[in-house]
Formats: sequence, structure tokens, C-alpha cells
Amino acid sequence: MLDSLLLPFQPPEPVHGPVRLGLTFTWPWLASDSRRTRLASHGWIWHDRRPDCSNLAKTLEDRLMALRFIDDDAKVVYLSVEKFRGDVPGIGIVILSVEATP
Repeated sequence: MLDSLLLPFQPPEPVHGPVRLGLTFTWPWLASDSRRTRLASHGWIWHDRRPDCSNLAKTLEDRLMALRFIDDDAKVVYLSVEKFRGDVPGIGIVILSVEATP
């Protein structure tokens, strides 16, 4: 399923060198999330349930590498992962090339 979502955005060539990767995962509201919670949260709350951030990141890094978004997941030098429940479910991905030296 990830492949079918990612393929329309596949770049002509992968990002080379060190990479900064930002991942945002938003799940739909749970049935147990009250209307009051949804309204008071301004459209999102932290998703502090499974799956865990490290598993989500690894799975997506592997797919980004297989589909040639990035050369190698070892090239990810900065990783940011966030999980939410909210009004607009989806996955946000930001891939930035960074300088080889700080």
C-alpha cells in the first residue's frame, strides 16, 4: 500500500548524500475520542499507541530507499517522527539534502 501512495511522487533521481528526513503520521480519530476532545484539540492530538515511532520510521525508510527517493537509509543523518490522531489522516514526508559537513 505504501508503494502505491508513494509512486506518484517518485523523484526522477534519488536525493544524494546526507539527508534530513521528517515523517508525520496522522491516524483518524478513534471511536473513543469524544467530540469534546476533538473540538478542544484544534484538529489533532498525540497518538500515544502502537505502532511505535521507530517501527514506522524504519518501514518508511526502507520503502523510500526501494523506490529511489533516497540512496541509502544509512544516509539519514537527522530523523524526526511524529504521530497524531486528527481530522486529516495521512502521512507527511519531508526529505532534505544537507551539507556533508556541519
